[in-house]
Amino acid sequence: MIKLMKKLGVIAVIAIVLVQLTAIQPREAHASTAVIINPALEHQKWEGWGVSLAWWANVIGQWNNANRNAIIDLAFGDPSTSLGLNIARYNIGAGEDPNRDHMLIGAEMPSFLNPAGVWNWNADAGQRYVLERALQRGVTITEAFANSPPYWMTLNGDSGGAGTTTNLQASQYDNYANYLTEVVKHFKDSWGTTFNYLSIFNEPDSSWWGCYQGGCGVQEGSFWSRPDQETIINKVSTSLASKSLSTQITASEGSILGDTIYDLNYYNSTTKSQISKINTHTYGGSDSERTTLYNLSKTLDKKLWMDEVCVFPGPHDATHTEFNSSMELTDKMFSDLKILKPSAWIEWLLVEGEEQASNVGNVNLIHAPYANNPNGNYYVTKQYYTYGQFTKFIRPGYQFIDADNSNVIASWDKASGKMAIVVKNTATSDTDYTLNLSGFNQVGSAAAVYRTSSTENNVQLANASITSKQLNVQAKARSVTTYVISGLSYSPPSTADFLDNWNNGATTGWTSLAGSWSNTGASLQGIAPANSDAFFMRNSQGNNFTYEGDIRVTTTGGAGTLLFRSNINATMSYAVTIDTGSNYIKLFKFPYQSLATYSIPLSLNTDYHLKVVASGTNFKVYLNNGTSPIIDTNDSSYASGYFGLGTYNGTARFDNVGATAATGTGWNPSTNYKITNRNSGIVLDVSGQSTSNGGNVIQWTDNGGANQRWNLIDAGGGYYTIVNVNSQKLLEISGSSLTDGGDAIQWSSTSGTNQQWQIVDAGGGYYKLINRNSGKALDVSGSSTAAGGDAVQWTQGSSTSQQWSIIP
Repeated sequence: MIKLMKKLGVIAVIAIVLVQLTAIQPREAHASTAVIINPALEHQKWEGWGVSLAWWANVIGQWNNANRNAIIDLAFGDPSTSLGLNIARYNIGAGEDPNRDHMLIGAEMPSFLNPAGVWNWNADAGQRYVLERALQRGVTITEAFANSPPYWMTLNGDSGGAGTTTNLQASQYDNYANYLTEVVKHFKDSWGTTFNYLSIFNEPDSSWWGCYQGGCGVQEGSFWSRPDQETIINKVSTSLASKSLSTQITASEGSILGDTIYDLNYYNSTTKSQISKINTHTYGGSDSERTTLYNLSKTLDKKLWMDEVCVFPGPHDATHTEFNSSMELTDKMFSDLKILKPSAWIEWLLVEGEEQASNVGNVNLIHAPYANNPNGNYYVTKQYYTYGQFTKFIRPGYQFIDADNSNVIASWDKASGKMAIVVKNTATSDTDYTLNLSGFNQVGSAAAVYRTSSTENNVQLANASITSKQLNVQAKARSVTTYVISGLSYSPPSTADFLDNWNNGATTGWTSLAGSWSNTGASLQGIAPANSDAFFMRNSQGNNFTYEGDIRVTTTGGAGTLLFRSNINATMSYAVTIDTGSNYIKLFKFPYQSLATYSIPLSLNTDYHLKVVASGTNFKVYLNNGTSPIIDTNDSSYASGYFGLGTYNGTARFDNVGATAATGTGWNPSTNYKITNRNSGIVLDVSGQSTSNGGNVIQWTDNGGANQRWNLIDAGGGYYTIVNVNSQKLLEISGSSLTDGGDAIQWSSTSGTNQQWQIVDAGGGYYKLINRNSGKALDVSGSSTAAGGDAVQWTQGSSTSQQWSIIP
């Protein structure tokens, strides 16, 4: 809780609604930056937004005027009229020695237990009032947190801390654990509030807590050594269990990312098992540390929250319209949401005391005098409206998906088909973006637009039109804008089938991420540095499929790997590996976590055929064409993604690598597929880019043209229409011919069975296209391998000229 008395160089900022329709001015011409919004690449599932109740609820909750509820209504409730926050953090107070008076106004939080051991459940009436009203207004997740043990349990008799010493008497650990869990139990049993989480300490690695060196802190807090952190976590865990409480422990609340990382890496396996969620603050830390903590949360299989931060650049602005802090807050939120990827993000205080804001700068969302304020005056700041650009539109349950630009965040609700895209521009000039939504099956025709800038507060602008699944926007200088789109749908592609034996010396469709990769003319060779990984990624994705290949490891201690359901960077992926150094075949996921292991003696320079069958959350791994799986396990981390290959600590060779769709999974109707003849290696084409009925269908060298791309549309009964992207006409057999040699052409839709095709798995990543009317297979006349060879129908046989790959 780097708060008001702490370092001012490590903080960030926030924003709700005055809906007014504003005309869009004519736009100047700017070069537009393309941004791909990719629903296939999923990040965090959103739990919600929140705020701590500490301090402000203690003060505001005791007001006796209408503005008490007015402020609560600004935070909680319908997002059209409030921030729509659904998470509240309740501060379990430590009290303060009545003979001392050094806390900030409102920061002396009442304790429910006094030194004589008497419980006072009437204490903390103000904060309890706010929590009750927040729950009535839609808060669904609650977390209790403590900053210090009660003052009479501490070493120095002060809840402000004792420097870099754990401020808890050795004899009081059990009593402190009982205090926290008894408060949690009373809220549940007597007031009907079950806290989802309990945080035992706050910023435990920080050195600024305290009553020491002749001065006292202005807020509750305590340093905790890492061994002492483990001790109290264990005792609280035992106490919760003894009282049959479902509340779960969260830790470690480091003020900066590095502290949280170090704490978690220090904890032993028992302590880690007692923590259900990782909490961190981001008052300090680099983007690389954000990545490290995110990966650590995945390795530990724990939820991750950013549960406290604020920004307060000065000087204080008495008009409460200062906007620099809003831009700083926006940058902070983008870094956290895009790189740290928490499932919740929580601002420190909703209401800052105007007295403290005057001293330290424009901190938190609303300002109000904590003292001498009988009328309950308050002032909504720009940070409040900035926070609202996120909280009002990215709602609990939304799925964050990839947007390949650091200034764009995208999330959507699959059930309702609604998406919120937030675009920031902290620069001093406008920036144009083209938001590419072509990965969705369906997209609405317009986006509702809301903006906060130095002159606007969540203002609703005129709708922005969407054309051909492209949304062109202009991010005004120093602004944050939210685009809300309805009518979206997305079905992951079942698989992008392929087969590569690398006999042609090429690596088309693959991209090297790390290491050295080359086609030897007979196989693919990957070389990884010592004790490092190298990855080679396919431009194809899948969800349910069979993925297989031959792997030969040629370096002692090396390994070869099949990756699947991966993100494009291979940082989030499943993988099955042949590890000759350890003599096992292992299924695992990145960030690294072992899922299953099969031990077997393995030899260098030996081909092993691995096959993975992925079906929903189940994975079966087969070795050397065996009929029984050597691994059969389940995991739900990744639903779809890219295929890839990997090698570790040396050289491995790969051959006959391919993927085929699981039976009955269908094809994505919005995907543009390339249909390639197995015999000739060239693609199905409409001659001369014709858009007319009767345009002849042939094979031709792949040039990427739209006349060489096709959509597969479900026609029912296991049949598909095959629609040319360029002409939007259907592949058919001319004149509904039933004879061998019937010509393949394009024609407008007639609903005839000569325009319907069954896609039959021919093995090895290839399919036969069987005409429904004739029962004959799409073929290339005379098994020609030349560009211009005519596409015809022919009686089904084993010829490779009747086999086609279908790849996006």
